Amino acid sequence: MFTRSTTTKDTLFLELTDSKKNTNEKNEKKIDFIDASECWLQNKKRRKNGDYGYLCNFTQTSGKRCNRFCCDKIGFYSGCKIHYAWEEKQNKMI
Repeated sequence: MFTRSTTTKDTLFLELTDSKKNTNEKNEKKIDFIDASECWLQNKKRRKNGDYGYLCNFTQTSGKRCNRFCCDKIGFYSGCKIHYAWEEKQNKMI
């Protein structure tokens, strides 16, 4: 432990870098970024301007999922313009 009178910028820097090294060694985990990216993209589709939007994903009578963008920009309700708030109605939240 250093006191204010004995601490210099160099000793403080060395102490901080040593503590960072110790924490990085303990918390090192391997992450598969390709798999994480694929999981993140499951319910999204790329828009014209380059960003991503959430999909409706309503299961239709034919068994296919709806691939339209959600119309709620805030992200409170699920569904496109046709299936607006389908998840909330199904769970009787509305």
